[in-house]
Amino acid sequence: MNWNELTIGKKIAVGFGVVIALLVVLGGLSFTGVGGIVENASEVIDGKALDGELAQKEVDHLNWIGRVNELLTDDTVNELNVQTDHTLCGFGKWLYGQGRKDAEALVPSLAPLLKEVEAPHRQLHESAIAISKVYAAADPALPGFIAGRLADHLEWAASIQEAILENAPAVAVETDHTLCGFGKWLYGEAAARTAASDPELGRLIEQIKAPHKALHESAGQIISSYSQIHDGLRNTLRLRLDDHRRWAARVSGAIVDRTRPRVETDPALCGFGKWLASDEVGALTAGDAELRDILNRVKAPHDALHQSAVRIDRAIGSGDINGAVRIFKTETAKYLEAVSALFEEAIAYEERLVAGRNRAIEIFKTESLPALNTTKTLLSDIQAAAQARLDGQNRAAAIYAGQTAPSLKKVQDLLGQQREEVKANMLTDRAMLDAAGGTD
Repeated sequence: MNWNELTIGKKIAVGFGVVIALLVVLGGLSFTGVGGIVENASEVIDGKALDGELAQKEVDHLNWIGRVNELLTDDTVNELNVQTDHTLCGFGKWLYGQGRKDAEALVPSLAPLLKEVEAPHRQLHESAIAISKVYAAADPALPGFIAGRLADHLEWAASIQEAILENAPAVAVETDHTLCGFGKWLYGEAAARTAASDPELGRLIEQIKAPHKALHESAGQIISSYSQIHDGLRNTLRLRLDDHRRWAARVSGAIVDRTRPRVETDPALCGFGKWLASDEVGALTAGDAELRDILNRVKAPHDALHQSAVRIDRAIGSGDINGAVRIFKTETAKYLEAVSALFEEAIAYEERLVAGRNRAIEIFKTESLPALNTTKTLLSDIQAAAQARLDGQNRAAAIYAGQTAPSLKKVQDLLGQQREEVKANMLTDRAMLDAAGGTD
């Protein structure tokens, strides 16, 4: 049956059927197109979310390594405060959790890249553990500073020894244990900070205070005891005193023999007189007022002693033996006793100086040197402890340069590759719009 043979009613029915069929087809096409748009939109959203997640992990690790770097470069940061468990950081939780599974389901080609990032990511966090084990807060200048102060105290002790051995006018060193270079540091804020940074350094710093104080106090005792001696003075005075006693004996013998005394009568020409006027005595008394006073006081009785011999010679020459005896007893013997007393006073004074010098030597041997040895040992221990902490910092820096930074770069590179892989396998906004336009 053809179209022309159909009745009008049938033609109308067929027409309605065709329209309804077309509407069904169009409805089905519309439903399929909208579903595709929804599916594409979901894919774009998931892709962007995944890309954003990976981008955040890059930022997280940059922040993480920034805090590690602060430990090595910022003097105010002395403790590593980062997550060291590679499974518990933000990326680690994602990598070993549901996030990774969802990502691999969304972009299956991510799987090998995610597997590849495991090792460098683990090594990155392990490097932080290694850094925390070797790192110690340290003052880079402290080992050198302590070495300098050790040298100072060796030089300090040597200057005392040299002054005594060379018979210097005085011993001049710092006696206040708080005012030497090390003492200023030891009792200042720098030492307090150092002690607080490490129990071992704190113990050594506290331990060195007593011997260091004793060392400087011994110098005070040395200075108060020490005197510059007049080398050879006692022997010279004893020899000159013996000369004058022999001189008096010859005068006495001349009286007994009733002969003219053959002795030096000029006080400036006897051995003592020549010595008294010499440059040597001038140098000895230049810085010693007490010795100068004694030698000045000896001049008058010494002159009178020699003048008594002139008078005795005249008395003997005139036959006045009794007068000669009287002059010897009342003048010669008196002035000889006065000269002898002043010589003995000078000798006793010099012996006090020698005793003071010997006492200074004894203090140096029995007090200064033991205190110096203890101080040296503790300074060396402080230097070694400070150097060990600095070595720890250097080892931490080496780990950072040799392990942390390369591992981070590998992780960052792989995260970048993962983001590129996500973008390559996800619809872009333009692609989704183009797909949506196909449903018009």
